[in-house]
Amino acid sequence: MNYDGNRPIYQQIIEQVEHWIASNHWQQNEKVPSVRQLAEDLEVNPTTIQRAYSLLEQEEILVSQRGIGKLVTDKTEKISDLRLRLIEAHLTAFIT
Repeated sequence: MNYDGNRPIYQQIIEQVEHWIASNHWQQNEKVPSVRQLAEDLEVNPTTIQRAYSLLEQEEILVSQRGIGKLVTDKTEKISDLRLRLIEAHLTAFIT
């Protein structure tokens, strides 16, 4: 990832994870990389990934399952809302 120095890294990671989910790179009920693994892959501090994952859990985009880890939600309406929100953001940026 190429990070924008004007915005918090955790927010940029949230946006990237949302993009992966919206584009089906990560699918419903799929186990996502561990905090440690994603931190290593993206070359950031694990605390940053944990913060991003926690906020995504609050939005019910990711869910924790004991003994398994974090999964993409199985709620179709959450995924649809996420896709719609991202489309609206891209359209707004394009129009601007």
